[in-house]
Amino acid sequence: MKWAAALLAMAGAAEAETLECAPKFKVFCANAHVACAFASRIPTQSFRVNFGEGRGEVEFADGSRSEMKLGIHHSGRVLRAVAGPDWIRIDPENHFSHRIHHGRQALMSVGRCRAAD
Repeated sequence: MKWAAALLAMAGAAEAETLECAPKFKVFCANAHVACAFASRIPTQSFRVNFGEGRGEVEFADGSRSEMKLGIHHSGRVLRAVAGPDWIRIDPENHFSHRIHHGRQALMSVGRCRAAD
């Protein structure tokens, strides 16, 4: 029931919220749910998400930006790249998973988001 209430609140708040997100590990990993398994050499970066109606604009620490489609799912908010398979999932407690594809390899980062100042 806690998750259902959190998802309903998230769906209503998603249109005007801005989050700042910081990764747990310094590099992307093949699997990062428990620890950084099979660490890559690709560095992670913090990012800021500005939510809008049905979308999210992601600004990474290096200044690059990505416009992403926003979906609300049982697991939280899912931002999907407009062009490509990459995605960011932010659960109701503001933990995130960030999946990127580098060549043929799928890599991930995990971390925590908080409301922007």
